[in-house]
Parts: sequence; C-alpha cells; structure tokens
Amino acid sequence: MPVLGAHVDSSGGLHLSYERAKAMGAEAIQVHPTPPGFWGSPKLDENRIATFKEAAAKHGHPPFYFHAVYLINLAGDDPTLRQRSESTLAGYLKAADELGVNGVIFHTGSHKGAGFEARLPSITEHLRHVLDRADPKTAKLLIENNAGLGGCVGAKFEEIKQMLAALDNDKRVS
Repeated sequence: MPVLGAHVDSSGGLHLSYERAKAMGAEAIQVHPTPPGFWGSPKLDENRIATFKEAAAKHGHPPFYFHAVYLINLAGDDPTLRQRSESTLAGYLKAADELGVNGVIFHTGSHKGAGFEARLPSITEHLRHVLDRADPKTAKLLIENNAGLGGCVGAKFEEIKQMLAALDNDKRVS
C-alpha cells in the first residue's frame, strides 16, 4: 500500500510535526527544520533530541525527512557559496543522523551557465566532503529534481543519475 506523505509545519519544535502529520492523515513527514530562505543548520541540544525521539516513538517512527535550505548551491562557480553550502548540508545531515531522521532532501543548485558536465566534478567533490564531514550512520542525502529554470542542476533525471554514478552509487545518497 502506498505511503502518503506531506510537508508539515515544524514551528514550535520538530516534535510537533508528528501530531500535525497525523491530523492531516500523512504517514510520512517532510519538514524545513530551519527557515528555508536563510543559512543555518538545525541546532540541537539534549532536550530537543530527547523530545523529538519520544514523539517519534509515540507515533511509531514514521518516515521523517528534512528539506534543506533553498540557498544551497554546490554547482556554482563561487567558492565561498559552495563552501557555505557544503557546511550547511553537512550540518543538516549530522542533525538528521542524531535524531534518527531518514534523510535530507536538497537541490544541488545552478551551474550558472557553465553547463552540467563542467560542474559535475565540483558537485561530486562537495558531496563527498559533505558525507565525510557528517559521516552519517543511517540518514541519507536525497537529491531532489529541480524545475529546470536558469541552469538548474538536476532538472533532468539523467543528471541525477550521473551524479549518483560519479559518487560510485554511494548508498548514503539517493
């Protein structure tokens, strides 16, 4: 039987997303744990971790995913932006792993006219750095397609397939 999921409001605490999803009839949850238009990774402390894990257990541990900020761009030519993107994405993945969240959904960004093939080595390098920095035990990175506007990477499934192949089909990335 298919699992129905929803993007759920996480204001007031990630743990509240479970009740909100249940009220909607959702069986899988996606949240923005931080504002999607601002830099930053989820900030966790022992109390937040415990509260989240209690809520997850109470609701039977349904599939739960973070959606990373929209500012991430691992494909552009600005090294400062790529480093900030890498750091933010690694922070998301670490937080997801600490909480037992299934994964982090993200967009790889825009090549800004350089072309996908030209940027693929850089994207791959930065994704490897993210995985090395976060060293996730269970959480995965999930590359989400883009609408295809203005040089977006991942607008074609073939591009996502090539990124996964360039990462040697690392099981920590889908």
